[in-house]
Amino acid sequence: MIYFIFPLSHHVRYHHIECRKVYLEKDKKWWMGSDYWKRPLRGTDFIKRSILGFKLALSLRKAHVRILHINLAKSDNFWWVFWAKLAGVKVVLHCRSDPIEWVPGKKVQWFADEIISVSDFVKKKVIQKNLSAPVTTVYDPVVFNDFGYDASLKYEALGKLGFDARVKLISSVGLLSPNKGHDNAIRVFARLLERFPDLTLYIAGGGSVSEQVRLLEIAESEGVVDKVYFSHGQISNISDVYRASEFVFSLTKRGEAFGRVPFESMSYGVPVIAPNIGGAAELIESRKTGFLVDANNIEDILSQATFIMSEMSFAYEVAEQGRVRFRELLSPRRAAASVEKVYLDCIQ
Repeated sequence: MIYFIFPLSHHVRYHHIECRKVYLEKDKKWWMGSDYWKRPLRGTDFIKRSILGFKLALSLRKAHVRILHINLAKSDNFWWVFWAKLAGVKVVLHCRSDPIEWVPGKKVQWFADEIISVSDFVKKKVIQKNLSAPVTTVYDPVVFNDFGYDASLKYEALGKLGFDARVKLISSVGLLSPNKGHDNAIRVFARLLERFPDLTLYIAGGGSVSEQVRLLEIAESEGVVDKVYFSHGQISNISDVYRASEFVFSLTKRGEAFGRVPFESMSYGVPVIAPNIGGAAELIESRKTGFLVDANNIEDILSQATFIMSEMSFAYEVAEQGRVRFRELLSPRRAAASVEKVYLDCIQ
């Protein structure tokens, strides 16, 4: 069973899954605080969480559910876990975000029977709030391409993105947010052009309009605004970006809780430059299965990018080694088995 608070447009992605879907409310109500009001009435966020937590617990008890898996555990999940435990339901918290203010506090963790973190990077932050937390790391699964790099598909992918087949594209993939490091990608790109003048930079990701304006200003100040392009929103088929690229930047400045972009890029056999902190850094071995950098250090990023462009054959060998290694390590089958073990530990 999958529980949703109320229907949202992005929930349609779950419609094909063969299980029961339950909405705790048919639509948003006046008492739903910040979900309903731009400036919520005082106390309505508390009312929202306590009422919906109670409704969830009643539904779980009625359906004889044994385990509640909170898929994006946050610090404000107290009422979800409190009422569920009163109803006799086991609780699994799944911590997917790295900002410390998002990590559930000790009071929330106390009601959890098991906790899953998406990396040791996140696990350390969970334990920081509760030294005795029963936490297990389960890396997010990634579906890997069967065939790796295919030069013939690169030209097709370039065309789908609106580029000429002769373009040499490098991409910076991620939400338009200051933390994602697109600004450093632009600065490094400007330096790369001095040695490789036929390159084009593609920034793929939706998000803040003001951040796009800021990035354009940086591109203009670096003198490369005519060679930097934006996707102007999320791309429905991100595989086209990976296939079209010579290599991919993933430069989140404080690291990622897990970080899918490096592994998605490798799944198509395309080299990727990733941060040397966060989930990706726990798995990637630099210049063996990927390329790690200090995402806040322009010279470090430039050095690796220059190396990739100068040693393309080696870089693609590295990407292929990554694809082979992580295809099994991050397989959905393996992730599902790890989560199943957590469930069994709850109920045995």
